[in-house]
Amino acid sequence: MSTRSPAGSLRTIIAGGLQAIFKLALPLAMCASAACVSRSGFEGGGNLLDLDPTCEVEVCNGVDDDCDGLADEGCDTSCGSLSSFHDDFDDQVTGTAWDRTMTNGVLLETGGALELRPSASTGSVAYRSNEGLLVRGGEVAIEVTGMVDVTTTARFTLGLIRSNAGFVNIRQTAGELLVEMGTTSGGFTPVISMPYDPVAQRWWRLVFDATPGSREGAAEVSPDGRAWTQLTTFTAPFPADLVHVSLAADAAGAVEPGFVRVDTFNGPGSGDFSNCSIAGLQDDFNDDEIGALWDKSFADGGSTLTEAAGEVVLTPPVNGSGGVGLYSTNRYDLRNASITARVTQVLSHSTSTENVFRVISGTHEGFFLVRNNRLVALLAQEGSNVLADVPYDPTQHRCWRFRESAGDLNWEVAGGACASFTTLATMAVASELSSVSVIVFAQAFTPMPAPGSMHVDSITIP
Repeated sequence: MSTRSPAGSLRTIIAGGLQAIFKLALPLAMCASAACVSRSGFEGGGNLLDLDPTCEVEVCNGVDDDCDGLADEGCDTSCGSLSSFHDDFDDQVTGTAWDRTMTNGVLLETGGALELRPSASTGSVAYRSNEGLLVRGGEVAIEVTGMVDVTTTARFTLGLIRSNAGFVNIRQTAGELLVEMGTTSGGFTPVISMPYDPVAQRWWRLVFDATPGSREGAAEVSPDGRAWTQLTTFTAPFPADLVHVSLAADAAGAVEPGFVRVDTFNGPGSGDFSNCSIAGLQDDFNDDEIGALWDKSFADGGSTLTEAAGEVVLTPPVNGSGGVGLYSTNRYDLRNASITARVTQVLSHSTSTENVFRVISGTHEGFFLVRNNRLVALLAQEGSNVLADVPYDPTQHRCWRFRESAGDLNWEVAGGACASFTTLATMAVASELSSVSVIVFAQAFTPMPAPGSMHVDSITIP
């Protein structure tokens, strides 16, 4: 039985069993067999005949997914979709969707491939998607044409990471290929291991069920990117949405670790990523969990970030200095749009505490800031520019909104219903507002016995 290509539909994993039950997205009676070769295959076992094109979805991967003789027509390029993010590493430039990290090593795109070159013993290099990707119902596939020295402890990993939740990896080290899962606290569990074969395992792939909320997936390998063999199924430690992809090579103590070549990530492309509509960044903080929309959030120096009773609560450390931030996973297009935070409580009023609602866009950073019982509208652009500074009124200044219109960024405030806004300040900064990150931030500059907490009960939900 074939699954949908390439975003296979793994519907049910029998609890405690070794066998998977797969259901088609449409009844078999509605789909005639076709001669197109499927690139999916949760079942594994080589090439599988695809279904009638009416049962397929065309995605942006350079492949004729719906078997009609055309590739990528009408394909899905939606924000955060795997089908909008591909890299063949042919342009010798790091795509906008990747972050590079290097410790005693080198990363470069050369000769149509990404080379990851950790140096002796302590080297570690990685490409990591700086945006969260919706992997539910999709696949992550790479072609590995060069590997670190398999006779050493050096390793190469294709990983999917959800901050504060865990990871799923396919990894080679010491001549073994492993599929493993773990938590961000440091532990991991090998699911399966086998001898590494650079020919039969030239292509690596992780595929996921399309069911909302599903954690079910499978790891597969292929010699040619077409005939896939399933290594194992798994239940990931996170729902298969908004996760980060990592390509990482580590010397792991090897004196001569060698290097890795990856020729493609999900097919032809530049490694660039389309920004999301900011209308998609909405949270009422009613599920008692910091959600996938905020996967870059942080808490430093003993600070805490919690969600409870319909609010997100940011608390700096008691008798310490540190900050805590609710930080958007992805970047958003703020042009001709707005983003609002409803702030129900601020930190104890002091020159040593700061409450911030902030949008970051290239060299521009827009701030709402409450410090020492003053509300400030501020623009940071090669220095700080205070645009407004007024006494803070917790009733009249409950809603803080950034709004772009006609090339201007507007700082606006309103009372509790977020219904009638007044403008604090306006500044022309629209050149970079197609790609903004959003942060809610609270900090104590110096130790305080009672810094209090900043509370926000919604982002763009009146």
